[in-house]
Amino acid sequence: MTDRILRKNVVILFEGRCGSSHLTKLFDQRGDTRFEGEYLAEIQDRGWAAQRDWSASWFTRRFDGESEEAPVVMSGYKTKYRSVADIDAFGTHLAEHDVRVIRLYRESIFRQIVSAERAAHLNREHGIFNIEAGGADKAVGRIRIEEKAFRHWLHIFNEQERRIDDFIARLPLPKISMSYEELTANKTAALGRICDFVGLSYQDVPDYYAKHTPDDIASVVENYDELVAMAGGLRRSVAYALS
Repeated sequence: MTDRILRKNVVILFEGRCGSSHLTKLFDQRGDTRFEGEYLAEIQDRGWAAQRDWSASWFTRRFDGESEEAPVVMSGYKTKYRSVADIDAFGTHLAEHDVRVIRLYRESIFRQIVSAERAAHLNREHGIFNIEAGGADKAVGRIRIEEKAFRHWLHIFNEQERRIDDFIARLPLPKISMSYEELTANKTAALGRICDFVGLSYQDVPDYYAKHTPDDIASVVENYDELVAMAGGLRRSVAYALS
């Protein structure tokens, strides 16, 4: 089939709360793309062989509704670094399937931690991690983030973001980095940049998810000042060459 030749393979590599669900849903609404969530995490306990076989199948399968007249032009999925059973074999696998890598991150670890804690509260209350557009009634109110929880997330994000950056720096594949802040500040421009990178025509699609944590995070965190003093205005940067 000609569509197998034309199809682009993409992986979104990220750590939590940086807009990965938002981005996958934006692409999935196009009609000519197929994006899967964190399926590698679901089968991680079955080992790399199971993850590799599923990934290869996802990149090469004929999807329901696909035809010569209506081909799927891009297929992909998102995954955390820590969900991959064998990261070196994963890099080789991506190269074998000519995968383009989108590296999502968040400029502010502080906001990343607040978002993670609010998502945890949302999951306990409603069994979800994100709010669909029009679901503002499910939004979590003001929360208190204990120091132990804050330091737990800080350790995870610092460690995992560093590992992702190291992995991508040595990955000999086309790659692009995008922050949550860029993605949400101007969706049209952000999607346009990603489409140019992947080799897709741009399509305007509506937001599937609503923003859960407001920009004014002091309004939703009871002990905001305490956390700011503890964090010291933490920020992170991504510094690797894009090719």
